[in-house]
Amino acid sequence: MVKQMNRQPDSHQVQFLSIKNKSLQCLASFVLCVVFLSLTAAWNRFPFVFSDSGTYIDVAITHFWPGDRSALYSLFIYPLHLKLTLWPVVLVQAAMTWYLVRVFFRTFAHAFREEQVVLSVLVLGLCSSAPWFVGQIMPDVFAALLILAIATAVIGQDRLARFDRVAIPLLIAFFITTHLSYLIIASGTLALCLLIRLLSGRPTPPLARVFTKVNISMVAAIALGVLTMLSFNIITKRGATLASTGNVMLLGKLIDQGIALDYMTEACPSRAWPICATLPELKQIKARAVAQGKPIGAVSDTFLWGGPLVQLGGMTVVSKYASEITNGAMRAYPSQFLQEALRGFLAQTVTFQVGDDMIRYNPDTSIHQIIARHFDADTYAAFQSSRQYQQQLHVDRFRIADNVLLGLSALVVAGYLLLHWRSNVPLAQFTLVVLGGMVLNTMVTGALSAVHDRYGSRVSWLVPLIALFIISEYIRNKTGTVRVVETGKPRDAMSPARSV
Repeated sequence: MVKQMNRQPDSHQVQFLSIKNKSLQCLASFVLCVVFLSLTAAWNRFPFVFSDSGTYIDVAITHFWPGDRSALYSLFIYPLHLKLTLWPVVLVQAAMTWYLVRVFFRTFAHAFREEQVVLSVLVLGLCSSAPWFVGQIMPDVFAALLILAIATAVIGQDRLARFDRVAIPLLIAFFITTHLSYLIIASGTLALCLLIRLLSGRPTPPLARVFTKVNISMVAAIALGVLTMLSFNIITKRGATLASTGNVMLLGKLIDQGIALDYMTEACPSRAWPICATLPELKQIKARAVAQGKPIGAVSDTFLWGGPLVQLGGMTVVSKYASEITNGAMRAYPSQFLQEALRGFLAQTVTFQVGDDMIRYNPDTSIHQIIARHFDADTYAAFQSSRQYQQQLHVDRFRIADNVLLGLSALVVAGYLLLHWRSNVPLAQFTLVVLGGMVLNTMVTGALSAVHDRYGSRVSWLVPLIALFIISEYIRNKTGTVRVVETGKPRDAMSPARSV
């Protein structure tokens, strides 16, 4: 059993909202946090949508499996909406977020209490980017949750509950299947965790720090995610591949960088690639983008979605020879490819404003047509009456709050790492892993895709999350609440006691 010192009430009598029962406290925390995380979408009067949202809704209904993105997110949301309403998708994404945030607090807190989670989620729900992605019909919300799950499970593995040891690997495997970039982010984040454990200076042998049950379950989770994607593509006759047309997406990136254009200029006279006929047009698109100072990725977006790809027969047709071009271009211009990838990474680092994708989608767009086709008139009318569709979101106001919270949180986290990291070494290790995972997210998107604010803002709320935890622990210290284990000895800051 757990006791309190400094005249604090015994832990089993600590109340939350006048509730003594711990199970009811947890239920109240769940309900409140799901509401807080869904408030922004509720204020919009409809779940947020992106141009890709239509594809994710449509795929599981029509069984048209795209080669450029995972269909498994579509299969995940279909039983939630059943062509009736999209709100269950938002609620389930909010529930996943609450669970992982709560496990993080419960794992690293000196004296966990439900109000820590609820108050922190309230701040995140009002002032961070988190609710914008929780409330959106897109798998972008899982980028931050993937980093949070791996960092919590590996760094705090000695304090995980039995349920967490099963649930977190399953969630990680699922997250990986929902977006092609998540495999790289998950693998890199796990590698960073294992490196930190290896160098942690624990009394156990180095191999024992790495080959633990939790660490093995993390590797198994990543393998399960990969196996699921491969199996799905084999079943749908797209071959043993993670993305049958992923090479076309990379071709778009290399066209944006210019090296694919240079390579095709040299190679087209001796090749019969159909894309060679569009080379003059692609060069003009690139020249206009440079002259107008358009951001990195504007050329690839135009190539992929602006018409040229459709004229060539679509992704499936171009994918037959795209790899030959991309491989040849990277071999011919390796230094230029690395330079452009670095430029994209640096540009993405400072591109993280919330709400850049919260635009109006007109009746001629796919998301508009798909909602009209698959849902009833009331749902379609609700979509048309949403603030996003009516262009009444006023995202700039939320952006100010998000930027202020981000700035203050960065100061809190930096101050903690520089001055107080010894007070909770596992938390410092966790923070480094999360920051490393955010850098990986930036590298993957900036170097291999277009530069967009949503790629940065989908993980930026992790910084305020850590800052809010640090502040809650500081307040706990000031109030004198110290939890001790059964022996009566104060809990060592190096190994937080397992909470319920």
